[in-house]
Amino acid sequence: KIGSEADSLLGWAIQLERCQNTIVENNIVQNLKVTTTSGEIHQLGINSYAGFGDIIRNNIVHNIKANSGYTSTGILLSGGSTGGYGSNNQVYNNMVYDIQSTSTAGDSRVAGIQMWYQNNPKIYYNTVYLSGNVNGINPYGSAALYIWGSCTNVEAKNNILVNTRSNIPFLACCINVEHAALLTLHYNDLYYEPNTYNCLVRVGMTKYNTLASWQVTGKDLNSLTEMPFFSSPDLH
Repeated sequence: KIGSEADSLLGWAIQLERCQNTIVENNIVQNLKVTTTSGEIHQLGINSYAGFGDIIRNNIVHNIKANSGYTSTGILLSGGSTGGYGSNNQVYNNMVYDIQSTSTAGDSRVAGIQMWYQNNPKIYYNTVYLSGNVNGINPYGSAALYIWGSCTNVEAKNNILVNTRSNIPFLACCINVEHAALLTLHYNDLYYEPNTYNCLVRVGMTKYNTLASWQVTGKDLNSLTEMPFFSSPDLH
């Protein structure tokens, strides 16, 4: 357990860097809070940077909050064009919720599970629930699953991805992805709160507001859209 029910820890919880076949499992990560106003800050629960074959599973990540920087994320698979790509990493059976940011930085965002510079990541059986009314902040919006920048062969199956946030005039969606052709999606539950700005899925600058319109692209053909009846504690 990293962070008690009463604490607010500053910084990151679990960081893997250029690790191979490392397992992060059965952790509770909670109450991380960044209050500094300097620099481009990542507020992260669990991160695998340029990992190979890492597994992040059976974790509960919640109450991750930032008031500055450009990303507040529950679980991140990261890498860089010069620092190395992540490859064959797996994220499964995690619960992620209460991820918040009040940053107004031009590139700020909120994500339950996020990735960039990844080859062949597998995202299975996770439950992500983003919520809150935070209009006018996070210009890059929010997504339960945020796939950004040079990711290939992403496979996401059997996930519950819920986003009921309001970021007006910015976007809140279940999935935000750069290139849908690089995705395999099936058997997910995708749910969002419709408004003028939100959508179920965004690919590049194209928004899909309904599951039916998204399924026309060949994605999520076996998926559904329904608000789950969560049972406390966590997202059972």
